Amino acid sequence: QRDYTMLQGKSSMNLGASVNKDGWKFDATLAVDETRLNSLGLKMGYQNPDEFKGFLLGYKKQWVADNAAYADKFDVLLEYSIGKWYGRVSGGMDVMGTKVTKTNLDLGIGYQVNKDWMAIGGVQQNGAMNKQGTGLDMSYRAYAGAQYGGVGVALFHDNGGSGKGTTGVMLTIPFGR
Repeated sequence: QRDYTMLQGKSSMNLGASVNKDGWKFDATLAVDETRLNSLGLKMGYQNPDEFKGFLLGYKKQWVADNAAYADKFDVLLEYSIGKWYGRVSGGMDVMGTKVTKTNLDLGIGYQVNKDWMAIGGVQQNGAMNKQGTGLDMSYRAYAGAQYGGVGVALFHDNGGSGKGTTGVMLTIPFGR
């Protein structure tokens, strides 16, 4: 896919390519204008069509005009099953210059009770740069619930990062194929 725009004083070009073959996926995107590289994105992954096994690696570099700097984003996903047990690890990290500005991690597990039902649970961590720019404010969310077919619903408790916790209901990314 290609997109090229020519305007007086502002020209830009966007390129994108994607390949999907036998469970493998490769994506690449590039956006440039007259003055700089605006973004570059790369993804590579594999998903077994028959089993709950796969991975995804992602990287994106993007110009942030507000900070007059580039931000780098890294993502990873790993899914694996053994018998009736299913597990997923996903995470990401945003970096600007030499500072980590954002992090996330989700560790999830599922147990297949029968062909329709699965018990699920896990923990999530999120971190965001504080207002002072001196470090990350961290929050943690524990969750447990059930999945019927492809719909997972769980109760969660989030510490909120400031000691003021919240409890609620959330949808989850389904386990299984």
